[in-house]
Order: sequence, then C-alpha cells, then structure tokens
Amino acid sequence: MKHLIIGVMILSSLLVFSACSTTTKTNTEKKVTLNQEQKSTSVKATETSRSQKSNIIISSDPKAKETIVNFYQYLNEQKYHEAIKLLGPQLQFEGNPDNIKYLKNYKKATFLELKDISDNPGLIDNGYSNYYAIKIYYGKINVEVRDRNLVPTLEGMNYRKFILIKKDKTSPWLIDTDEATPPIK
Repeated sequence: MKHLIIGVMILSSLLVFSACSTTTKTNTEKKVTLNQEQKSTSVKATETSRSQKSNIIISSDPKAKETIVNFYQYLNEQKYHEAIKLLGPQLQFEGNPDNIKYLKNYKKATFLELKDISDNPGLIDNGYSNYYAIKIYYGKINVEVRDRNLVPTLEGMNYRKFILIKKDKTSPWLIDTDEATPPIK
C-alpha cells in the first residue's frame, strides 16, 4: 500500500510537472507570436507600400498636378494667402504668423520636372489611408530665395516629394506633404 501511495504521488507530480511545462511552452509560443505580431503591426502602423493602398489614384489627374504648380506660382507672385489655401492639414501651419516668413522667403521657384509617381510612390505613411484619394509627385525645382540664412539648404536645386490629398469626392486637391527627397533617375 505504501508503494502504491508513493507511486500515485510520483505520477501526480509528473502530471503536474508535465502540465506546467506544457503551459510554459504554450505561453512562450504565445509570446513569440505576439512579438511577431507587434513587430508586424508597428511596421504597418507607420508606413505601407502601394500594393496595400487602395486610395492612391494611378490615373492622370491634371487638377492634382495643377495644385502644385499653382502653389509655387502664387509664391512667385507673392500671393501667399492664395498659396496657403492649397495646403492640407499637415502644412497649414505654414500660414501661421510665425511661419509665413518661410513662404515669403521664396523669390522664384522654377520647375524643371514634375512627375506623377503614384504608380510607384515608395513608402507612404498609413495616415493617408484616412483620405478619399491621394496622389504622389516628384519635383525637381530650382529655387531662388530672398534670405539665404533663413533656410540655407533651400537655395538652388531642390528634389521634392509631394503628397496630395482629397478629403472627400468633391473636395479640391491639397498639398499635404512637400519634403526633400533624393533625386529620381
């Protein structure tokens, strides 16, 4: 009887140990899976590629391109309030009293190239999925400024990436990103 009790105790211990190691293994597997999902999610949360973006308009839209051209034309003509109307939410701060000096610093901007790259835009922030439509352009612009010290890198040849948005079907195109980018060949 004593051996039977010891045997049952050993068997119970083995079963408890086995259950604990299975739980530990399962928890470890869950942690690994969770970490992989977190990594995947964090990448998806910041940027996505063209294949995942259904709101990128691939077809030509002259109004979108016109928005960029008009913006720089307004700067050339010193019509800053008209230029500001063409800016999306991310760039609206340019019209604030503390920042308008940067727009006023443009003396002359001349496009040497303005190319629709919506079919191959590279990485785009996932925040743009909230808009009805977006288009992406690449621009090569020669810029003359009034004060070289205000933004020392602005004078001369600029390579820019523009992201334009439409908030809804009837809204106008707005420039929501205007950033430096490496030259495209």
